[in-house]
Amino acid sequence: MTKRPFDLIVRSRDGEIISSCFDLTKYLYSGWFKYDNRKVSRLIAQGRFGAPDLARLPVVSLFKDFLDDYIVAGKSVHSCKSMIRDFSLYLRFIEDQSLSFNRELLVQNYLDFAEHIYFKVHVEKKIKQSTGYNNLSRLGYVLGGMLDIPRQGNLIKRVRLKKPPSSRKAVAKEADKQNLEEAFTFGRFLTELTKGLTPEAILGQLPLFIESRTASPEDGRLDLGYCFDPAPPPESAPSNVIGRYENAIARRRAAAQPIESISDDLGRIAWVNLRVQAEMMLFFAMTGMNAAQAHSLPLETSIKYESLGQKWRVRLYKNRKGGEVCFDFYKEYRPHFKAYLAFLKRFFLDTKYLFPRMCADGSEYKRNPDSKISVASLRNFTIAQSVPWVSPSTIRNTRINYFLRRSGDEELASEIAQNTVSVLKQNYEKPSQQRAMTEITRFWSANDPLKKDVLVTSIEGGLCNGNPELEDIAPPEIPVPNCVTPSGCLWCVNHRDIDEFEYVWELVTFKFLKSVELILNMQVTDAPADLVVERLAAKIDFFRQSGGERTEWVLEAEARIEEGDYHPNFAKNIKLLESLT
Repeated sequence: MTKRPFDLIVRSRDGEIISSCFDLTKYLYSGWFKYDNRKVSRLIAQGRFGAPDLARLPVVSLFKDFLDDYIVAGKSVHSCKSMIRDFSLYLRFIEDQSLSFNRELLVQNYLDFAEHIYFKVHVEKKIKQSTGYNNLSRLGYVLGGMLDIPRQGNLIKRVRLKKPPSSRKAVAKEADKQNLEEAFTFGRFLTELTKGLTPEAILGQLPLFIESRTASPEDGRLDLGYCFDPAPPPESAPSNVIGRYENAIARRRAAAQPIESISDDLGRIAWVNLRVQAEMMLFFAMTGMNAAQAHSLPLETSIKYESLGQKWRVRLYKNRKGGEVCFDFYKEYRPHFKAYLAFLKRFFLDTKYLFPRMCADGSEYKRNPDSKISVASLRNFTIAQSVPWVSPSTIRNTRINYFLRRSGDEELASEIAQNTVSVLKQNYEKPSQQRAMTEITRFWSANDPLKKDVLVTSIEGGLCNGNPELEDIAPPEIPVPNCVTPSGCLWCVNHRDIDEFEYVWELVTFKFLKSVELILNMQVTDAPADLVVERLAAKIDFFRQSGGERTEWVLEAEARIEEGDYHPNFAKNIKLLESLT
């Protein structure tokens, strides 16, 4: 066994080892990247890599010092993992290209590595531009910290690979509504779980049922599936098979009896963890905290709760902000939250976390405060009940956009989200088609020169103020608007369409009328009716492509025309022309 000559392990703020990837000793040896992180330390101890390359020690030590300072400053351990991953790729490139590990060449090696990533992105197309840029950006930040490079001289500014433009798509009205419905459904299911998984239910007589209208619409009871009897063997089965079945039934009957402590039946631990995870998801929705903050939230030490009339306020220290932040939740949540605290006292006597986890042996899981959140059990259970799953990040994003859409106030929404307006726009805000349409409608309602009180029904079927005026873009062949010829209304400045089925039916009927006129005038080239048909088709296509109810209007109107059911305003004219064909 080879004794380690250096301590290159990055530890948490409490001095504990976080995971195997935080052992930087591997960087002193050639070929380390060919093995799994969990095996490298053991192989080094066995002498598999030979003697360490001491020429690498100054660079590796600089990197360790940078990570130590980063963690001591209260920054995220998850960010450190990303930095280690990027730095590993960088050192692997140096080793593959037989470059020097000299500290003075770190910047030049970074620029060479950036060209390597540029080639991967734009020539080989093996990685996405966003992935390559993010890797180089984090690595540039790390090297800048190691070499004391000012932020103004950030290395990412010296590479050819540029940050790709963001391409956030607008959320349509139907999709936005569906997202909210799924979030509300998921929230109702979480509430049912937390109310049903009480200490009395978990420790009581089995099988365990909870009241649920979300997952069990028929009988209103959800069976958590703990005490199912196995299928009986056939009557012709051997006696030893029948005996094993009877023994299994007896064991299940005994396990179904009430117990005093969770240690009497470790199989019920899954329900304890399920309740904690469900409570944590509800806490995300109530306070708007992100998953990392809530997961490491202490139970009673540094967290402060204070009453604000209709709300309760949670105060705690936010590392990324470097100061205290506040999260509010409505007073209606307080009784539920107090019931959860009583639940914790029943199963976690000495826990220091608000959302602990129980191990299979009944003890509390000892975790690092910066460990990654896990809600896999709740996710699998939710999906198994055919309930839409909404992730913690989606809950936070939906909550922020809901407040933004309802209030229309970016300052207020950013304050609720504990972020600046710029961060809100960059990372959280989703363009909403419904909101945009509402704002456009409100704008034109306020700025349209034609007020509603002066609008009357035009002869074409829309609305106007009775003052015909030709549009500037109108073709010279079309009739001049005169409040007599319906075709002229299509190019009138003061004409307004109507957003209803009756008007769509009228447009489709008018278009059919003009098509019949074209059939009767085949010898005429460039007839004005051609332009009218094109104009009407464009208006109809707008309704068709708008989706939803408007598309149904067009389909219904076209079906009526095929059946000969014309709009009364043009029915007589069509009948007359049809009699001439």
